[in-house]
Amino acid sequence: QQQQQPPRQQPQRAAARRPTLLDGGLGTALEAGGHALTEDTLWSARLLADAPDVLVDAHAAFLAAGAEVVTTATYQFSFDGYAARGVQRDAAAGLLRRGVELGRQACARHGRGQVAASLGSYGAVLSDGAEFTGVFDRDEAGLVAFHTERLAALLEGEDRAGWPDLLAFETVPCLVEVRAICQAVSAVAAAQSAPLPPAWLSVSCRSGEQLNSGDAVADAARVAAACPQIKFFGINCSAPAAVSDFIRVAEPLLGDKEMVIYPNRGEVFANREWQASSGATNEAFCDLAKGWLAQTDKIAYLGGCCRMGTDAIEALSAMVASDASAVDAGSKGVADEQATS
Repeated sequence: QQQQQPPRQQPQRAAARRPTLLDGGLGTALEAGGHALTEDTLWSARLLADAPDVLVDAHAAFLAAGAEVVTTATYQFSFDGYAARGVQRDAAAGLLRRGVELGRQACARHGRGQVAASLGSYGAVLSDGAEFTGVFDRDEAGLVAFHTERLAALLEGEDRAGWPDLLAFETVPCLVEVRAICQAVSAVAAAQSAPLPPAWLSVSCRSGEQLNSGDAVADAARVAAACPQIKFFGINCSAPAAVSDFIRVAEPLLGDKEMVIYPNRGEVFANREWQASSGATNEAFCDLAKGWLAQTDKIAYLGGCCRMGTDAIEALSAMVASDASAVDAGSKGVADEQATS
């Protein structure tokens, strides 16, 4: 029986200084449930065809933990990847859009939530870690073509109710791909008769001042700030220790655009596995996040990436709620003091 879908919500800040909470690492949650992904070139996108109910359950688990946005299992989606499995382009495009539908089903189960369509770096589809180096086998024109084709396929058709609430261009490691994404989203927007969903562009960084390629964060922020279709700029799949410097560098360059922040735990990946003891605990991550929220009021979306499971998002949700309550109480105290003075 088909579940009734809730109306598409307009993304918005819940309150002053309170960010909207993203989910964590979808792949992390799936692997914790026993689904092997790392040896597959499609990663979690394989489950769009093989086990869609598993994806709905994973999204729903993040919503139950406090997430307000779920991110689709399309990060490593590519037409070439599905073609290698004998799936033709039209069928593959349907699976891309199915990712949004599955997110909607999870939101309907909880009666709330938004869906962000994950559009990973071109490097992610190479399955060789290129999203962490920026070493690609395509030039800028080739990257524009890749991102244009995938985004246009996601938004195909006349039924805009099937569009995601947000577009998430993620884990972008180099300036040339930042430029390519901005060109692609501008081209697709020009071809549409309705405005695109709000888009964010988040980069992967070796430090708060450099992308993983070595390009300057400041240069990437300037390019994103100049693109009308990119509404949010941020950092993901990077060590939490890099975030404060990232905010310091990027925020002054963004004008009225806000930020999206969702790093990983900062764990070391060695011998084909994560070294769990090398990353931040939930408590340490929340302490860092509290500092980011104190550093700027321009964080629109906050969450986690790799190795950040439902337990981490539950902890982050509690911290954000507590922090917002403290701010509200402080504001009320100031107001009461002014009223009686």
